[in-house]
Amino acid sequence: MHWQINPPFFCPLTEVVPSPYTDKWVTDTTMALLREIGQSPVLLKKEIAGFALNRIQYAVLAEYWQLIAVSKLSENMF
Repeated sequence: MHWQINPPFFCPLTEVVPSPYTDKWVTDTTMALLREIGQSPVLLKKEIAGFALNRIQYAVLAEYWQLIAVSKLSENMF
Protein backbone atom coordinates (compact mmCIF):
# COMPACT_ATOMS: atom_id res chain seq x y z
CA MET A 1 0.00 0.00 0.00
CA HIS A 2 1.33 3.43 -0.86
CA TRP A 3 -0.07 6.84 -0.02
CA GLN A 4 0.65 8.63 -3.26
CA ILE A 5 1.04 12.24 -2.15
CA ASN A 6 1.99 13.54 1.28
CA PRO A 7 0.24 14.63 3.34
CA PRO A 8 -2.42 12.10 2.30
CA PHE A 9 -5.37 14.35 3.18
CA PHE A 10 -4.43 16.65 0.25
CA CYS A 11 -4.80 13.87 -2.31
CA PRO A 12 -6.56 10.81 -0.92
CA LEU A 13 -5.36 8.44 -3.65
CA THR A 14 -3.83 5.25 -2.29
CA GLU A 15 -2.48 2.49 -4.49
CA VAL A 16 -3.01 -1.04 -3.21
CA VAL A 17 -0.80 -3.66 -4.85
CA PRO A 18 -1.32 -7.17 -3.53
CA SER A 19 1.29 -9.82 -4.19
CA PRO A 20 0.26 -13.00 -5.98
CA TYR A 21 0.27 -14.63 -2.53
CA THR A 22 -2.01 -12.10 -0.81
CA ASP A 23 -5.36 -13.57 0.23
CA LYS A 24 -8.36 -11.82 -1.30
CA TRP A 25 -9.82 -11.04 2.14
CA VAL A 26 -6.68 -9.05 3.01
CA THR A 27 -7.04 -6.90 -0.11
CA ASP A 28 -10.80 -6.45 0.44
CA THR A 29 -10.28 -5.49 4.10
CA THR A 30 -7.51 -3.05 3.19
CA MET A 31 -9.66 -1.39 0.50
CA ALA A 32 -12.61 -1.10 2.91
CA LEU A 33 -10.42 0.34 5.68
CA LEU A 34 -8.94 2.93 3.34
CA ARG A 35 -12.42 4.02 2.19
CA GLU A 36 -13.52 4.22 5.83
CA ILE A 37 -10.72 6.65 6.68
CA GLY A 38 -11.48 8.88 3.68
CA GLN A 39 -8.97 7.58 1.17
CA SER A 40 -9.70 6.66 -2.46
CA PRO A 41 -7.96 3.33 -2.95
CA VAL A 42 -6.99 2.10 -6.40
CA LEU A 43 -6.36 -1.62 -6.77
CA LEU A 44 -3.55 -2.58 -9.13
CA LYS A 45 -3.84 -6.09 -10.51
CA LYS A 46 -0.08 -6.64 -10.39
CA GLU A 47 3.10 -4.75 -9.62
CA ILE A 48 4.39 -2.33 -12.24
CA ALA A 49 7.55 -0.28 -12.46
CA GLY A 50 6.83 2.94 -10.60
CA PHE A 51 3.55 4.11 -9.16
CA ALA A 52 0.51 4.38 -11.45
CA LEU A 53 -0.23 8.03 -10.58
CA ASN A 54 3.38 9.07 -11.24
CA ARG A 55 3.35 7.34 -14.61
CA ILE A 56 0.12 9.13 -15.58
CA GLN A 57 1.45 12.49 -14.35
CA TYR A 58 4.69 12.08 -16.34
CA ALA A 59 2.76 11.20 -19.51
CA VAL A 60 0.59 14.34 -19.14
CA LEU A 61 3.64 16.48 -18.38
CA ALA A 62 5.52 15.10 -21.39
CA GLU A 63 2.59 15.97 -23.66
CA TYR A 64 2.41 19.47 -22.14
CA TRP A 65 6.10 20.09 -22.93
CA GLN A 66 5.69 18.61 -26.42
CA LEU A 67 2.84 21.06 -27.15
CA ILE A 68 5.03 23.94 -25.98
CA ALA A 69 7.94 22.70 -28.10
CA VAL A 70 5.85 22.74 -31.29
CA SER A 71 4.35 26.16 -30.38
CA LYS A 72 0.81 24.89 -29.92
CA LEU A 73 0.59 26.01 -26.31
CA SER A 74 1.94 28.97 -24.38
CA GLU A 75 4.21 28.36 -21.41
CA ASN A 76 2.18 30.62 -19.13
CA MET A 77 -1.01 28.61 -19.55
CA PHE A 78 -1.29 28.04 -15.80
